[in-house]
Amino acid sequence: MVEVAKSAPEGQALRAIIERCLSAGHADSLGTCCVLSALGPELARKPVGVRRRLEASLEAYRERYCHSCPGQTREEKLAKIRLLFPSVAGVSMANSKLR
Repeated sequence: MVEVAKSAPEGQALRAIIERCLSAGHADSLGTCCVLSALGPELARKPVGVRRRLEASLEAYRERYCHSCPGQTREEKLAKIRLLFPSVAGVSMANSKLR
């Protein structure tokens, strides 16, 4: 997704990431699709230690995409990412179940 963002036209990185995440090819590619959409229900049942490691990974993921999200401050951008990316994962999960 970092490459998708880098290759997007100026100001279109976030749109490019979302379009890629929601594309049929991405959702159908089990080795590269979003871990949240692929394993979300299972992760909720895992021990706290596993969920904490996942949250740390997700925080690093959010940091990588912070620059692609609109907002005046880092906090504004992260707040939008914390809302947007799980929403995209949910849509991706729903779409993969429909195929």
